[in-house]
Amino acid sequence: MTECYRHEALLNAAFDGGGSWRLVCPYDLDDLDDHVIEAARRSHPIVTDERATRINDAYSDDGSAGALDGEFPPPPPEVREMAFTGEDLGMLRRLLSQWAAEERLASDATDELVLAVNELATNSVRYGGGSGLLALWREQSALLCEVRDAGHIADPLIGRERPMPEEHSGRGIWLVHQLCDLVQIRSSPKGTTVRVQKNLA
Repeated sequence: MTECYRHEALLNAAFDGGGSWRLVCPYDLDDLDDHVIEAARRSHPIVTDERATRINDAYSDDGSAGALDGEFPPPPPEVREMAFTGEDLGMLRRLLSQWAAEERLASDATDELVLAVNELATNSVRYGGGSGLLALWREQSALLCEVRDAGHIADPLIGRERPMPEEHSGRGIWLVHQLCDLVQIRSSPKGTTVRVQKNLA
């Protein structure tokens, strides 16, 4: 749910400065938890209910600015880790392929996961201080991979906008979004963590 709220808050940044537009986000007030409704209210400048459409006093326009803030819950104890530099990317791909096969991820999905994580690790080498740490674990029916480095991402929309043909940067994170079932990013001047998920079924 946290990622849904962050994604929704980014709509304000994604469409800022363009032409006028309308997007209706329906919420079931009876079935959703109160904290979900409150988070949704904070992400929308205008709300509509059975009475009227009005300016939302609870709107917090810092949702997009803080889209990469915070920290993830820690991985479970049974996690496989590998520190890497640019010279280790081949070994990283082999480790990931072997692990995904052990976890019975389909071969096509394994290829996609290896490509996605390789892009993240390559970014760590190029932009994150030359090295990083890969962590792998399983949660129920999903495989999770986390790449940590010393870099800092400032653009809250990174990976969410398709790069133009003439652009030479930004393609890696965009590709990761296309290949994985969930992509989560947390970044600060202290470093960046990208956590991706590939579902087994």
